[in-house]
Amino acid sequence: MDFQTGIKEAKFLDPEDDNSSAGSSLQVVREEGEENGEVEESVDMETEKMKYLKDYNRDESEINFGERRVSKDDLKNALKNFKSGMDDVKNKEEAEKLQEKYRSYEELKQDFKAMNVKVETDTEIMQRLVDQFKEEGASLEQKINVLHDLEYYVHQIDNAQNLESINGFKMLVKGLNDTEPEMKEACAFVLGSAFQSNPKVQIQGIEEGAMTLLLHMMHFDQSFNVQKKALYALSSLIRHFPYAQRKFVSLGGVTNLSQVLQRESSAMLQLQIRAVSLFNDLVVEHNSAKETVDNDPSDTVARQRLEQYNQVNISKIIVDHGCLIVRPIFSSDHDVREKVLLAMSSLLTPCKAHFKDLVDHLNQLKIEYDGLARDELASGDTEEFFRSMLVLVEKVLSQLL
Repeated sequence: MDFQTGIKEAKFLDPEDDNSSAGSSLQVVREEGEENGEVEESVDMETEKMKYLKDYNRDESEINFGERRVSKDDLKNALKNFKSGMDDVKNKEEAEKLQEKYRSYEELKQDFKAMNVKVETDTEIMQRLVDQFKEEGASLEQKINVLHDLEYYVHQIDNAQNLESINGFKMLVKGLNDTEPEMKEACAFVLGSAFQSNPKVQIQGIEEGAMTLLLHMMHFDQSFNVQKKALYALSSLIRHFPYAQRKFVSLGGVTNLSQVLQRESSAMLQLQIRAVSLFNDLVVEHNSAKETVDNDPSDTVARQRLEQYNQVNISKIIVDHGCLIVRPIFSSDHDVREKVLLAMSSLLTPCKAHFKDLVDHLNQLKIEYDGLARDELASGDTEEFFRSMLVLVEKVLSQLL
């Protein structure tokens, strides 16, 4: 505001001024043609010399407007008396003076062009990453780094859904069939993150044939890391998606995981636990759908969803494959045991006959956790993890005896 005229005025920043408020920054990306145009960097507003006022005296309690100094108190009082409906420019002569004093829009555009600054949306960043991946001559290492960066963005639901529009989704699915294990692992990782709780992307995964390739990786690939990421992507793809679960079963997914659970190699334990956790989550998911209908039979959507789950009947399929979720129970790792016991608890009714052979081992676990729970109590540990494990073992045993 001009305190002589009472006119509201907006002044663009003067590139000649070296003073600015500290701490301001703007996330920008340099345009193409300037050293690795992809690199993001933080540009300080002071460095770029962007100012709202032509002169600002940091050390004084005054602000300079042209040749006139105005105290901060006067400024506050003027702002209090500000009327939003007043005319800014009273006559043509005054308007011309203002045009001379302040920079035009075209001049401002030239300033931004000179600074070579471009602000990018997430989708634009993702498009740039996809383009980098597809660049001729890009090394395997460069492509893997791009995929790791891309994985960060696809956790956001809208970003994941935009993968298709930037031609990134097919690129990732194609990568699942690459000859390099690192490439397959990284592509599965990005897809797994994109699938999570994202129905639209899950559907794309089914349509593009991602499930078939992921199951193939699980069954035939020798790399443990590739198998682990493939299972991660499969789990994200089929959770809360009955149609995908039915396709998973029809393509031999349960058989595939059952074979994983039959391996006796200690190196496979981590993968086996992931398989157990997936089976448990699917059973809990199906049971939850049934409970929802039981609580409100008039809920049409819930009933339709339950009908879809009933077409899969995951509990029966697990029983048909021998309820192999119990093998890792013999591990000495408490977290592993917990996951197996939770799965056993969910499958007690259909798998009871298979679990009865474990009664002796479960009794040993009961004795072990009873002692650990007593020590836990005596030490004042408030988490009571071992106490919860004892309760879980007792719950399973009570249903088997």
